Amino acid sequence: MDKDGHNWRLKYIWDYFLPVYNCPLKEKIGIDRQLGDSGKWLCGVRSLLQKDNCVVYSFGFNGEEATFEQDLLRKTKCDVHVFDPTLSPEAQQRVSSIKGVTLHNYGLGVKDGLVELTDSRQNMRKGHTPFPVKSLATITKELHHEWVDVMKVDIEGTEWGVLKDLVAQKAPLPFTQLQVEYHFFHESNITVPRQMLDVLKGLTARDMRVFNVEPNYWWANWAQEFMEFAYIQVNKHGEVVTGPQRASRKFGGFQSAL
Repeated sequence: MDKDGHNWRLKYIWDYFLPVYNCPLKEKIGIDRQLGDSGKWLCGVRSLLQKDNCVVYSFGFNGEEATFEQDLLRKTKCDVHVFDPTLSPEAQQRVSSIKGVTLHNYGLGVKDGLVELTDSRQNMRKGHTPFPVKSLATITKELHHEWVDVMKVDIEGTEWGVLKDLVAQKAPLPFTQLQVEYHFFHESNITVPRQMLDVLKGLTARDMRVFNVEPNYWWANWAQEFMEFAYIQVNKHGEVVTGPQRASRKFGGFQSAL
């Protein structure tokens, strides 16, 4: 409230990147809380993700729950790959026991090597030692995947560097949908707002269209800190891109609202 008694709402960076794609087949997968970590919004679960060679990458995993991955396996024909080098042996065993899930004990990074989270608010697993990561290019090459249908990214603040590198590359983005939780820590060492703008504007420039935005209040944070964004890649005609050939393939009989 200002000196004149007006209660003005602050503008956040997310206010400038609202949903612009109308997905009538939008569905929340893995929902056991309305506003939390588990559920993710996907587009076309019962059509686009029914193909036999559907591939899902899930970067960052809560070892105590696998509702997103399990619900997705029940509703689609997708092969689900989970990437997380920070899981305890017990959590690794739980994940590996899920039929249809392949666990990889490394994370997603800008390049292959070791990374360490030094900011305690970014590192939800305090005291963790440096852990291995691989670039998306290395991962898709090693796993022999030309295309990823859904890429879920929840990597506690390191998403900014990874996505900035991806949008800066000339190669096509090799995924149809991107579900990412953005972490905005005011006192962290993330370059703000430049790196955030590079990512948010860069994804738009690379034809990734936002179709859902949702705050994550689960960690009792402010609304602008943890934000769930759901993107889908379209071509210049507003049609969903479903493979590396970037063909003009209509999805479910509807196109972008743009």
